[in-house]
Amino acid sequence: MDDPNEHEYDATRNRLLSDDSQYVLDLACFYLDSGLPMDALSILEQAAGDWDYPMLSYFASYLYHTFGEREKAAFWRGKAQEHGPDMVFPSRLWEIIALNQALEQDPQDEKAKYYLGNFLYAHQRFAEAIQLWEQALAGLAAFDVIHRNLGLAYWQQQDDPVQAITFLEKALTLNPNNQDLYLHLDDLYRQQGFQDKRAGLLEAMAALDPIREDLRKRSLAIMVDLGRYDSALEIITSEEFVPLEMDQSFHWTYVNALMGRAESQLNTGQIPEAITTYHQALEFPGNQGVGKPTTLGNAEIYYRLGCGYEKLGKFSQAIDAWQEAAKEHHTYGDQLFPYLQMSLDKLGRYSELGFVG
Repeated sequence: MDDPNEHEYDATRNRLLSDDSQYVLDLACFYLDSGLPMDALSILEQAAGDWDYPMLSYFASYLYHTFGEREKAAFWRGKAQEHGPDMVFPSRLWEIIALNQALEQDPQDEKAKYYLGNFLYAHQRFAEAIQLWEQALAGLAAFDVIHRNLGLAYWQQQDDPVQAITFLEKALTLNPNNQDLYLHLDDLYRQQGFQDKRAGLLEAMAALDPIREDLRKRSLAIMVDLGRYDSALEIITSEEFVPLEMDQSFHWTYVNALMGRAESQLNTGQIPEAITTYHQALEFPGNQGVGKPTTLGNAEIYYRLGCGYEKLGKFSQAIDAWQEAAKEHHTYGDQLFPYLQMSLDKLGRYSELGFVG
C-alpha cells in the first residue's frame, strides 16, 4: 500500500526543487554527504527528464562509476559531453570530484577541463585554470567565452597584454555582439598605445544596433582620443544621454573634446574662438544627464582661459579666470595641481604690475 506521507513528501520536495534547477544538485550533494548515493542518483535521473545540464550528467556518471556500472557511467559522461558549454559554473566539491573522475576516464574531455578551469579560476587558482582552459581550446575553438576568459586571465593575472589582446580579438571575431569585449579591448589598446586598432574598434562599434549606453559613451571618448573633436562634439551636443549610476565621467569626454578643439583653434590663431570654446567647457548641458558637482575640477580650463584673454590683452578677464582657478583646492600630485600653481604665478606677476587689487 502506498504511504500517503511519502506522496506528500515527494510533492513538497518537487515543488521546492522547481524554484531553481540548481537545488537538484544541492540535494544530490546532501544525499551523498548523508551516505545515500542511491537517493542522490535517483534525484538526478528524475531531474534529467526536464533539465539538460552537463554537471548533472557528470554527477550521474560519477555515481554509476562508483557503483561499478561502467557502461552506464560512460553513457552519462557522453550525455555531458553533448551539452553546450554555456553558463556552466561548478561550485560544489562533489561536482569537482565528478569532473576529475570524468577526466581520469577520458583525458581528452575538453568540456570537463573547461568546467574545472572555471571552478579553479573562481577560487583564485589562476595558473591551473589557465592551463586547463588552454588544453580545452582544441575542442572549444569556436566558443568565444573561453577565448574571453583566457584574454582576461592573461591581462589581469599574468600581466601579459599582448597575449590578452590575441585572445580577446579572437573572442570578438567569434561573437561581435558581446559588447563587453569592445570595452576590454579598448582598455588594452589605449594602454598599449594602439591608436590604429582603436580606430578599427570604433568602426566596428558603429555597426552595433542597439549599442549599450556605456559603449556608446566609450565610442565618443575614443573619437576624442583620436583627435576627432568636432565629430564627437556634434554627437555629444545634439543627442540625449542616459546618466550611468555613480558615473559622471562622460562630462569629461565633453570637456576633453572642447579642450582639444580649443587647442586646435589656438594653434591656428583663432584666439576669440578658443575663448568661446573654453567657456563652453565650463557648462553642464542638460542632455548629458550630469549636473554640476559641488567640488569642481576646472582649474585647467580657467588657467587656459586666462591665457587666452592674456593674448588678447584683456588682462582683467584673464585675472578673473586665474582667480577662479586659484579658488579650487588640489593637493600636490593631483593632475590639476600644476594649473593651480601656474594660475597663482600669473596672479603674482600681475599683482607686481598693479593689475590685481
